[in-house]
Amino acid sequence: MPMKINQKSMEPILFDGDYVLVTQKKKYNKGDIVVFRDKFDSKYKIKYIFAESNDWVNTSPILPKIWIDNNNKNYLNKLTKLEHNTFYVLGYNEQMSKDSRHFGPIAYDQIIGKLIFRYYPFNSIRFF
Repeated sequence: MPMKINQKSMEPILFDGDYVLVTQKKKYNKGDIVVFRDKFDSKYKIKYIFAESNDWVNTSPILPKIWIDNNNKNYLNKLTKLEHNTFYVLGYNEQMSKDSRHFGPIAYDQIIGKLIFRYYPFNSIRFF
């Protein structure tokens, strides 16, 4: 499915105005860039999967970054274990991105597909 990027949340990887191809997959993994429909405003969003089912995600305001820890959970103070078929998604441009830090994890059935190819602008063609 061809799509046009209409946001700045994925810069410097994807830019507003880029044209990309997205394809449905049966399984999505950490690091995949996915397009999904926001359940609050029904708009398409594009983010990368930071964490998946059964990962522990810490979003404490005390820590400077969001991160995952599957082994040493004792010292984390704001910890969430992702439920089955949910994903924690982030944008690369932290200042411009409205992502799971704002609206929480997304469900598998919200995902439209995975980004596989940027075909425009022509000087930035790239497979993902």
